[in-house]
Amino acid sequence: MNTSFTRIALTAVMLVFLLTKVAVAAGPATLPLTFEGTKYHLAWTDVSEEGNLTNEYLTPGETLENWTTLIGVRQWPSVESLSDIVPPYLEERKPLFVARSEIYFPEDRKNDIVIEMFLGAPHLPYVEYNLHRFVMEEGTPGVKAYQFAQRIPLTEDLDLSETQKHLETRLNQLKAFKVTLLR
Repeated sequence: MNTSFTRIALTAVMLVFLLTKVAVAAGPATLPLTFEGTKYHLAWTDVSEEGNLTNEYLTPGETLENWTTLIGVRQWPSVESLSDIVPPYLEERKPLFVARSEIYFPEDRKNDIVIEMFLGAPHLPYVEYNLHRFVMEEGTPGVKAYQFAQRIPLTEDLDLSETQKHLETRLNQLKAFKVTLLR
């Protein structure tokens, strides 16, 4: 009877150990982000050599290769102002602009801008619509960027003005985000 109890106790300890190891190996669970009523799940994380963080979220069933909409969250912890990151970020994308970019400065917020961009390349069958909100959040080091991106298939009757119907809602939803990035 004593041996039986010892085996059960040992088995229980082993199960707890194994389950704990599996949870640690899988990493912390992340809550999905909701945007326009759609849930986005963490699909990719990156930490650059400089310590900059990127988390990208996709809808279920989509991959980094075949997504239609994407939420990106980036953080440059060592950057001290928006002017340190926004101009080089835009300059890097400038060759891909297919329409004029717009910049929105929220009246009620300092250190907070949103940039609307349409990006493309000759070899791509779509135009990528982007809203990027760059912000310095209180209690968070550096600059963060929240991105909504949508791939719009190239067609003969392509109408990029369609995105304007959702602009105000999307801007408000980007302003409401406050995400802690994962490494």
